[in-house]
Amino acid sequence: MNEKKIEEFRVLLVYPNLNLMKIPSLAIALFTSILKSKGYSVNLFDASGYRTGENEDHDDRRTGSFQYRKLDKSLINWEVKTDLKGDFIRKVSEFGPDIIIMSVVEDTFKQGIYLLDLIGEFKISNIIGGVFPTMSPEEAILPESVNMVGIGEGEDTIVDVCESIRKGGSCENVPNIWFKRSDGSIIKNKASKLVDINKAIPDYSLFQKDKFLRPWGGKIFKTITLEGVRGCPYDCTFCNSPTHNKLVKKMGFGTFVRRKKIGHLKKELSFLTNEFRPEFIMFVDDTFLTRSKKDFYKWCEMYSAFKIPFWINTRIESISEEKLRFLKEVGCYRLSFSIESGNEEYRKKYLKKYFTNKEVVEKGEIVAKSGIPFSMDDLIGLPFETRDMVFETIELTRKVPNYDALTVNIFTPFRGTELRTLCLKQGWLDKNAFPRGISGASMLKMPLPYLQREEIEGLFRTFALYTFFPKNRWREILLAESFDEKGNAMFEQLGKEYYKKKFGNEKTTFFRK
Repeated sequence: MNEKKIEEFRVLLVYPNLNLMKIPSLAIALFTSILKSKGYSVNLFDASGYRTGENEDHDDRRTGSFQYRKLDKSLINWEVKTDLKGDFIRKVSEFGPDIIIMSVVEDTFKQGIYLLDLIGEFKISNIIGGVFPTMSPEEAILPESVNMVGIGEGEDTIVDVCESIRKGGSCENVPNIWFKRSDGSIIKNKASKLVDINKAIPDYSLFQKDKFLRPWGGKIFKTITLEGVRGCPYDCTFCNSPTHNKLVKKMGFGTFVRRKKIGHLKKELSFLTNEFRPEFIMFVDDTFLTRSKKDFYKWCEMYSAFKIPFWINTRIESISEEKLRFLKEVGCYRLSFSIESGNEEYRKKYLKKYFTNKEVVEKGEIVAKSGIPFSMDDLIGLPFETRDMVFETIELTRKVPNYDALTVNIFTPFRGTELRTLCLKQGWLDKNAFPRGISGASMLKMPLPYLQREEIEGLFRTFALYTFFPKNRWREILLAESFDEKGNAMFEQLGKEYYKKKFGNEKTTFFRK
């Protein structure tokens, strides 16, 4: 193949996503920025706005179990599409890409393969990257339609791959990828060094305007995501961040955890606010407050020039009155922290989270006192978990005052996690199964007395009710766990009462400066 001019080389970014999960992808925005800076012609196919019929809207599943406020979707007017197949084929036909770059997580891999299978006749080079291909490259490269998979960070890799193809060469020797030859054999190149996260600034310009609209605490904001720290220093067994850390250490690249320089963050914020006028920033750092004190205060000083409302996620251990006071002054609108399980012994032994229940309550009181609305993350359906253990989590949650929302996740045994290995060893998990989001149904099949799938579903939809109503109402809630006529009627009755008492006459509104 002859070498193409840079401006004639066409790259189609493809973003598979769960049904109607709406917020622009930071990875896609970074790739857009990097590829445009090289001079390529770049376009995007975003599957976020499609209702495919496979699963319900995940936001609806959470609001339906009263974890989140109800949303008046007529105010947002999200564009809901249904012809995923036709639209994707038309996009590929009209744009005529030289390469397709796809970013997937485990939940979206199947949809990604479905899309690639649709366009097999076009014979377009493709590479799939993201957390899932890094954790399980053997599975990611297995489908016939996949040409290459990325086994690490993609910022530098996508440029190396594009340049090789543009110049008419082969990608067989590009670091950081597994390459499938025409005869089906696979070349497994070694991972390259970690990228400098202080170089690229995300570009969200390829996303449709409605994808930026996201509810936060009953108001709808134009939201963008921002990364201040990449990676996490903790060892939670249900998360694959520890595996990232181990892989990087094994390859001799130091630590996967990197923090952006304050100067770069300021530059990034200045660009994003000027170009996209966000009303809200969603910081995707796993543990926002684990920065050093010096770095944290520098961050607050820098951000005080912007004061755009924002959300953070952090660890119980990192919370303090002083930090929260500074965060509130510079615009912290909401924050989240995780409890996971209310059983201390289990939490330490199986989740490797070592804070005490007393600390949970004390830190929760500090957050409540700060005046920053907050949500808590709980996890149910864990391996070896019984019904009594779920109620230990409910009891602990009830002790935390004035929380604004709950996020109840059903345990998902993601590839690359310790708990997945445990579940496979116990024979409770189909190794070939793929999840459909952390609010999806349980993937485990555990023996009694451990939780059963139907029981997990019932507890998922009533968890918020158990944490809110007095215990003399728990018999009613028990009935509401059942998905029969009587159970559904009771669930609807309790839900109306809960919502009226918890949120009163709150209405979904747009936020505008």
